Amino acid sequence: MDAYGGQPLLKKLSIKPDMVVGLLDAPQDFPATFESLPEGTQLVEAGAGKLDMLLWFVNNQEVLDQGIAAVTQKKDLRFLWIAWPKKGSSLDAGLTQPAVRQAGLSNGWVDYKICSIDADWSALLFARHR
Repeated sequence: MDAYGGQPLLKKLSIKPDMVVGLLDAPQDFPATFESLPEGTQLVEAGAGKLDMLLWFVNNQEVLDQGIAAVTQKKDLRFLWIAWPKKGSSLDAGLTQPAVRQAGLSNGWVDYKICSIDADWSALLFARHR
């Protein structure tokens, strides 16, 4: 994670120009985290059509277990971030990085990047397994 320490969140999340980025269960104030977006980039609700990337905020194991199949079956989706509360944060409900990784792997996705979003959230980036 140190390679991205001090980097803007857009860079950490690999958000690029002209991407459509869906937010699912994001904290209400999350979009305000970005000072500005790259040209042509849109943040939308997760169900708003074709997405290049989805950021899914999962606060506990039950939510992950109930939603992972539907989220990972979105055919047009290229990149999936699954965020979980950091241990010790006020949101911590016991969800762990290994549990998030296993959920993605079990549904045909491979993780290849980790990101500290803020003081409360960490996330893994997944792509479809080839």
